[in-house]
Amino acid sequence: MRRSGELRIHRPRLVWAGLLLGLACAVAAQGGGGPGECGGDEELAAWAERARESRLYRFAVELFGEPVSCNATRSVFEGDERRSLVFEFAGGARYRLATAPPETSGVSLAVPGGFHDEAAARAALEAHCKAIGLDIDWSRPEVLEKGERRSTRFWDPESGHNAAAQLVHESGRLVEVGMSMAL
Repeated sequence: MRRSGELRIHRPRLVWAGLLLGLACAVAAQGGGGPGECGGDEELAAWAERARESRLYRFAVELFGEPVSCNATRSVFEGDERRSLVFEFAGGARYRLATAPPETSGVSLAVPGGFHDEAAARAALEAHCKAIGLDIDWSRPEVLEKGERRSTRFWDPESGHNAAAQLVHESGRLVEVGMSMAL
């Protein structure tokens, strides 16, 4: 059982901080072909194609059409490879997929003005989590608030997954859905 005061809440912040530091320190390949093309090397291009199959990505395409740009990044920091894909859509929406060693990954869909249909956005996140084999316990939210920003996390009870889904509200509007997992 997790309590809001446990250290585990802060671990995803450290993972993301490490990921961003790694990306800033040693970029090995950056992409940027035509609209929605990620560029980079063949491995990054293949990873981008697999990302396009995710339920959350397909939901973004349903809402905003095909992406207007994509950036694929690979970096090596202290011998460990990190990857990031960012698809940008009309209106500033972003679908982001990132990995960091040893086995950490996260995906998010952020919409600056907020989702018009919050229930559909949550349903897309739930479908994405289920499709990749997670069994998120949606009945036990863990809420973190900072100013106008409220992050609500829901955990997969399988301890080996260390997975959480997240809904982020700003000023009362759902602006981001996503999940992260560290095996």
